[in-house]
Amino acid sequence: MNSVRRRLLQALALLPIAASTQAAPVRKRLPVLFLGHGTPMTALANNDYTKMLMGLGMRIPKPRAVLAVSALWQTDWVTGVQAGERPETLHDFVGYPSELDRLDYPAPGAPDIAEQAASLIGDPARLFRNQGFDSGVWSVLRHLYPNANIPVFQVSVDMMQPGAMHWSIGRSLAPLREEGVLIVCTGNIVHNLQMTDDVPDSPNATRVWAQSFDMQVARLLGQRRDDRLALVSNLPYARDAAPTVEHYWPLLYALGASCNEGAPKTLYSGFQNGTISMRSLLFGTLT
Repeated sequence: MNSVRRRLLQALALLPIAASTQAAPVRKRLPVLFLGHGTPMTALANNDYTKMLMGLGMRIPKPRAVLAVSALWQTDWVTGVQAGERPETLHDFVGYPSELDRLDYPAPGAPDIAEQAASLIGDPARLFRNQGFDSGVWSVLRHLYPNANIPVFQVSVDMMQPGAMHWSIGRSLAPLREEGVLIVCTGNIVHNLQMTDDVPDSPNATRVWAQSFDMQVARLLGQRRDDRLALVSNLPYARDAAPTVEHYWPLLYALGASCNEGAPKTLYSGFQNGTISMRSLLFGTLT
C-alpha cells in the first residue's frame, strides 16, 4: 500500500472521531484561524472585517512563526512547503488598482520550521525554496501583523487530493501549535467569481444558494461534523457555492489541526460582492 493511500485511509478513519471528540483543556497552545480572504482588495480595505483582524493580531500571543495555508498556492500530487529565507510578495492578480501592485509584505521566511513541517507531513511533501507569498496570505496578514515582523511560511493545497487528505495534513501539522506556530488558513467557504454582484459588503448574500450554503457549513462546524464537511460535493448548494474547491479546502486544514477542540468561534460573518463568504473562525483559545 503506497503512503498516499495509507494516509487517506487513516484520515477517513479519524474523521468521525474528530466529529465526536470533546474539547480537552489546553495550555500554551496557539489557536488555528480560518480567514476569508476575499478579493485582493481586502489588502486595501478599512472596514469591520479588517478591524477585526487588527484587533485579533493584538490579542493572540506573539507567535514564533505563522504557517499559512492559502487557496491560491495550488500544486498537483505534491504538498509544497515554502522554505525560503526571504519570500517575495506575489501580485497574482489582474484588473485591480495599481496601488495593489505597489504593496509589499516583507516578512521573513521560516526555513527551519518549514523543514519540520515537511517532516510532519511526510510523503509527498516537498520543499520550495523560491515560492513567494500569494495574495491570499499577505492581503490578510498585513492587517493581522502589519509590521511584517513575524516569520511566515506557506503550505500548498494539493488539488489532486480529496477532502479527507487535506484534513489529514492539517492534523499532521497540529504539533507545531505547541511550539509557538500560529496556523492561519485562508480561503472562502462560498466562492463563485462567475456569479458575483456589484454590491457593498453585507451581512447577507445576494443569492439564496450562497446564504444557505454558508449557514449550512456554520451548522456543521458547530456540530464538528468534520466527516460531512470533508465531503463538500455532497452538501446541498455545493455546485454553485463551491464550483471549484480550492477556496474551500483550507477550511479542512483548520479542522484537522484542531480536531479535538470542539466548535470554533465565529470571528466575522458576512459577504463580499454578494457571493463570497468572508466567514472567519477561531479554533482553540487565545490564552
